[in-house]
Amino acid sequence: MKRQIIILVCLAAGGAALAGGDSAPPVRVHLPRAISVTGKTLTLGQLGVVRGTDAVLTKRVTALAMGRAPWSKEKMVITRDLILTQLAMADIDTKDVRVTGASEIIVTRDEKTLPASRLTQCAREMLEKAPPSPKGVRWKLVHEPKDMVVASNSKIELRARSGKTAPAGHLTVEVDVLDKGKKLQTIKLLYKLSYPVTQAIAAKNVTLGEELTDKNVKIRTVYLPHPARTPWRSPIGQVAARTFPAGAVITATMAKPKTRPILVKQNHRVQMRIIGDGFVITAMGRALQNGRAGDFIKVLNVDTQRILLAKVVFDGTVEPVYDKR
Repeated sequence: MKRQIIILVCLAAGGAALAGGDSAPPVRVHLPRAISVTGKTLTLGQLGVVRGTDAVLTKRVTALAMGRAPWSKEKMVITRDLILTQLAMADIDTKDVRVTGASEIIVTRDEKTLPASRLTQCAREMLEKAPPSPKGVRWKLVHEPKDMVVASNSKIELRARSGKTAPAGHLTVEVDVLDKGKKLQTIKLLYKLSYPVTQAIAAKNVTLGEELTDKNVKIRTVYLPHPARTPWRSPIGQVAARTFPAGAVITATMAKPKTRPILVKQNHRVQMRIIGDGFVITAMGRALQNGRAGDFIKVLNVDTQRILLAKVVFDGTVEPVYDKR
């Protein structure tokens, strides 16, 4: 009987010894397969779940430095072996820390992408509401902006406004990127302007002195990098000042008004005529100036020797306006 009790006691003691050899370590670290982080440096507490019964040791393990955090769009791999090495270098007995879970962690930055299309859309909406002058001007983006990377929990708001400075023939739009009301960055977008310019184009070959009509001239609107330097006037009704080929842009120097014929010549006799309500008075005069239809010239009344101001009529007669002694 005594012998059996002794055996049982020995077995119990052996079992206690085995249990003591497999006792749980004071700190456990569980590693996920992947994690996203913020900040510039990493700690073991950011990488895994740290639990422990020893408060002091648990705090040390949690704060264990694991190097720099990944840059934007960078993937960093941290292995379990590296974690154990860092523990040893920090004079933490690896027997007191059990690391479980994944054998390596893929670490990325906790961020999201703000596409460039949102920036250009914001600028475009502003330009459509308040287009640049003059009316009809067009704009084209010179360079597409780049996508922006922001924190994943950010609440982005965009505000566009006209830029203060721009090269000639361009304009700028400044887009403020705000997160919860705080400005993160200002993106400047440069646009090239195109101005509407009316042109007259030769529809066929035009010879010197040929009258310009809607048959040999076409009117079109083109867009140029600068506004028209002078007010545009149609050349239709004028005559060609020189010969130019079909397709040529007709400038102001390439057309001139049609010359009206001289109907009244200086020192020549001319008939003066006053037409009233039911009567016509005529007299002879001598033109003191050359005159075309519609011109006002001086005429000497042959009978009274008075000088009159008269308007030249298309039939070669003149209509006195008033006497001039």
